[in-house]
Amino acid sequence: MSRFTPERRNLIVVSLAGTLLVVPWELFMTFGFTFSFREHEGLLAWLFVWFTFVLNIPAVLCSWVWPRVAGWWLVANVTISLVTAIVYTLLHIRSAPLSMPEASELFSGMFQIIYTALFFWAPPLLIAGGLLFMPLFTHWEISKRATNCSDEFLNARFLRPAHAHNSAFTSRLRDHACLVASPQSLGDLIEIQSNRNRRFL
Repeated sequence: MSRFTPERRNLIVVSLAGTLLVVPWELFMTFGFTFSFREHEGLLAWLFVWFTFVLNIPAVLCSWVWPRVAGWWLVANVTISLVTAIVYTLLHIRSAPLSMPEASELFSGMFQIIYTALFFWAPPLLIAGGLLFMPLFTHWEISKRATNCSDEFLNARFLRPAHAHNSAFTSRLRDHACLVASPQSLGDLIEIQSNRNRRFL
């Protein structure tokens, strides 16, 4: 894992979570839906199953190689699934006789919407969010650590001048100065700490 950049390591964690949690869940939901299908089920029902469950499986597996492609693939699956569900609901309402729904029917409909959003679309959206926004989080974390190093360097440089002739302390200041000048990754912090430890061995 040490040869991977911090961003890549974080994306691997997201892919692993999707593989271990989302893939088995999608397989379970696919089996549950198709088991209850009739012999001549409508096209919209099959489209809903494919874009809600089945196609999320290869998308999650794809995240190991192409995380951004997998993230947008999951978002597209959820979007098409949502549109399919809306069209199916509108067609069902249109074919049903017109009548004022009772309070129990309204409550049942609201519960169905929440249930669908939570159990059908939340898992792939969480993985998609991790794949798409994890690089931003990693860059923010790097920037925060670099800022902390910069503050430590300035405090040590201007508030503790008595250590200017201490070779170990001067080396540490030089390391922090290089990091502030080019805060590319958390790997810089790890390398600096390793070099510092070797100097004291």
